[in-house]
Amino acid sequence: MMSCRILPLALPVAFPLVIALLLVAGCRSTANMDLATAQFEKEPQLETASYDLKLCAAEIAYPVVEKYNQSPSEWTPPDTIRHPSERVPWPLTLQETIELTLANSRVIRELGGTLLETPEGLASKYDVALQDANAIRGTHAALSEFDAQFTTSLFLGNVESRSRTNGVLNPSNAGSRFGILNLAISKTAATGTRFSLGNVTEYQRPRGIGNFQSHIWDTAVAAEVRHPLLRGAGIQFNRIAGPNAIPGRYRGLLLARLNTDIELAEFETAVRNLLWQVENAYWRLHLAYRIVDAETKGRDIALEVWRVVKTQYEMGEADREQEALARERYFAAQIALQNAISGMPRVMATARPTEIAVAGFAGGLLASERKLRYLMGIPVSDGRLIFPADKLTRIDVVFDRQESEAMAQERRIEVRRQKTQVRRRELELIAARNFVRPQLDLVGRYGLSGYGDELLAGTRQARPNRFTDLFGDGLDDWHMGFEFSMPIGNRIGHVAVHHAKLGLARQQSLMKEQKLRVTHELTAAFAELDRAFMISRSNVDRRVAAAERTEAVRAKYDIGEVSLNIVLDAERRSVEADVAFFQSVVDYNLALTNVHLARGTFLEYANVSLAETSFSRQSKLARKKEIRAIRIPVLAAPELSESGEPTPFKQTSTTR
Repeated sequence: MMSCRILPLALPVAFPLVIALLLVAGCRSTANMDLATAQFEKEPQLETASYDLKLCAAEIAYPVVEKYNQSPSEWTPPDTIRHPSERVPWPLTLQETIELTLANSRVIRELGGTLLETPEGLASKYDVALQDANAIRGTHAALSEFDAQFTTSLFLGNVESRSRTNGVLNPSNAGSRFGILNLAISKTAATGTRFSLGNVTEYQRPRGIGNFQSHIWDTAVAAEVRHPLLRGAGIQFNRIAGPNAIPGRYRGLLLARLNTDIELAEFETAVRNLLWQVENAYWRLHLAYRIVDAETKGRDIALEVWRVVKTQYEMGEADREQEALARERYFAAQIALQNAISGMPRVMATARPTEIAVAGFAGGLLASERKLRYLMGIPVSDGRLIFPADKLTRIDVVFDRQESEAMAQERRIEVRRQKTQVRRRELELIAARNFVRPQLDLVGRYGLSGYGDELLAGTRQARPNRFTDLFGDGLDDWHMGFEFSMPIGNRIGHVAVHHAKLGLARQQSLMKEQKLRVTHELTAAFAELDRAFMISRSNVDRRVAAAERTEAVRAKYDIGEVSLNIVLDAERRSVEADVAFFQSVVDYNLALTNVHLARGTFLEYANVSLAETSFSRQSKLARKKEIRAIRIPVLAAPELSESGEPTPFKQTSTTR
């Protein structure tokens, strides 16, 4: 049996041992034991193709999410060339197609497997609101830096001590019970000035010999104003960087609004790209119908020729080789028609498995209709077959090249987004230069203090309370002066300025390259427009010539002047001429779309505009007021010296 003297000595030794055993037991798991046993006791079997998940990782988790109340859509079997179905034609104009697409586009869709593999990379209608409500980089987060802060604390306690009387230790306990209440409120203004008002109330109830007061109340009220004169001073800096900024980390209101503008430009770009894909898919579906008509015509003609040659072969007027040739040409035309209806899969070395589902088929009526349905956000099959009701444009449209160039440089979304990035870097440079200055604050403080036996009103009028003493004969104090601080060398401030200069130079270089790229894209779009128009005119003559040749060859074949092979070749060339004509007309319409895309007028061309909320309009009005109140310097691009270092910026002041 352990004695009472040994037990206190054994506890300091036993306690760490118990803790160590608990940690070892908690870290060791059955999964690790199984893994160790499998690695050292079992022989690896390389010939098997299966994998034991216990040897690789934990078990696969299948999360259960909340089911949203969505009404299930009516599903009908999809239409294929093997299982055709009677589908009702659904004529749609391009404007109706765009309206349905926008109504069903919470997430901005795109062809390919991005949605399944990297869904976070897709844009949605929530992105701008998410950016504006971001708790770190959003507008409200920047405004919250100027919110008034209220703090309070309450502590209760007891202090015991022993006192000495005439050098003799008094055995009775002395001390006091106490309570401390702190109240404070502070507010930072847009100029960087910090206002604070606080109150500290202390209560003591002393015990022991010689204490003539049973209760002691002590209170103090202090107000302080701290105004920065150099670093952190001014409305401009605080709305760019925020009142609590540090070099390299700026969270001001102006930057937060620029972040929202960048997100809005990205959303607008995603909407534009979606509608561009929709219009391309719409006209591709129109082309698919025309190709099916041409291939059907070629198949019917090939079938008619085969029947005639087969009858002649049965009557002995044609040989077996002619009948087999006509039959082979018929089945070749049948295969071309089937591919025109269904579409052919694209075989690419870089294709992902998820791309084949929607975008992996080239041409084809059913494949083109599925692509358009996916972009529109409607079911893949609902018993209707979309039919483009709009007609193709064959009018020669002429644009003013010089006006289009100026319009593209001003209205392209990419250029506008890059200008926002440049403005952001300019503001960051202004904020970084402020951190080169030392910290010099003008500080003023005024306080009152009161002392009394009671909190509010004493039981006897002769005993004062703390408020009577505070506002009556209380003690007041004040002081005013300056506080100065500066890091020797200020390495971080100069590095922040250098980094901001390099960032601005990079964004300006990117903007210059973007403007050059816009010019090249616009020139290429005009060149493609001219090419498509001229090719469409040439294909008209080719189509007429192919039809006339087919009639002439058929007439010569009837009198036996030409062989069957020439007739079949003429029929096939006539079909190819029809397909080439429709292809060139569709290319011309797509070229018109690309010109508007390069000019930056595609959304207006599609009759689509982005509506902003009333909050956004209020933000614009507030921004105009701030811009009129703030003088932001215009910063020229830094010139690189011979060593590659950016030279100091030339700065001029202007009102924006």
